[in-house]
Amino acid sequence: MLAWARELQVGSWFMLDYRDRQEAVQLAWRGLRGQLSLFVAPSGRCVLFQRQPLAAFLQAGLLQPAQDEALTVRATRSALAKLDVDPFRLLN
Repeated sequence: MLAWARELQVGSWFMLDYRDRQEAVQLAWRGLRGQLSLFVAPSGRCVLFQRQPLAAFLQAGLLQPAQDEALTVRATRSALAKLDVDPFRLLN
């Protein structure tokens, strides 16, 4: 679980079950050494986790990925598909 917590990508969305609330949160920031992770809800609420508690939330199923792939991966795949259809877009 610690390895999984360390590999979470900034920008990824999750469902967080915390303090009797379930809400979508996005991993917005990670500390330089990966010890801290900041999750932000669209409502503006923020939750800061240390790596150990984050791993515990993942293991307990209180924090679950809300999407199958990261936003940047999906955006890259979409851009490549558009270029496959019309490669001359690179010239404009």
